[in-house]
Amino acid sequence: EAVGGGGAGTAEADLLDLSNEDLLGFGGDSAGGQGTPASSLGGGGARPSAGAAAGKPLAPLPISTGDVGARWGSMPVEERVQLAASQRHRNAPSACQSVVDAFATLVGVHIVEVIGLEAVAAGVRPLSLAGGSDDVFLHINCSQTQASGRVELLVKGSDRSLAQAVISAARGALV
Repeated sequence: EAVGGGGAGTAEADLLDLSNEDLLGFGGDSAGGQGTPASSLGGGGARPSAGAAAGKPLAPLPISTGDVGARWGSMPVEERVQLAASQRHRNAPSACQSVVDAFATLVGVHIVEVIGLEAVAAGVRPLSLAGGSDDVFLHINCSQTQASGRVELLVKGSDRSLAQAVISAARGALV
């Protein structure tokens, strides 16, 4: 169940702590280069095809951490929620990797980078669903997943209904 909410207009500095800024490329060198960049996960710059995300709100959007960081502040819609993770995710050897994998599979996002207990993901609404495409970025914070079963999710985009659909899919991915 979601706890809290978000909305457009909240100052970026209020939402992202220093480690998030580094992860997004705003404040340093991505935590000393300990992350897993998208380039090592495969994928190019091609946009997904119209039918790429059948049954999912998004299709994977291959993009670099630097590109996400450069565009992050220009996304007018912002939704922040805390989601409950099931015991399956909490008890996984790597709870964060379990959550990230579930989001990639069931929400339809490309995992841009994982650093420790945080991750950045990107997706796009396929053309066939809306007559246009909308990019969506996710910041996933798993620092409390094993202890309390909570995953903090920050969704950035340009369409509030799409952001809420992503949150709904993310909630379903954690059961």
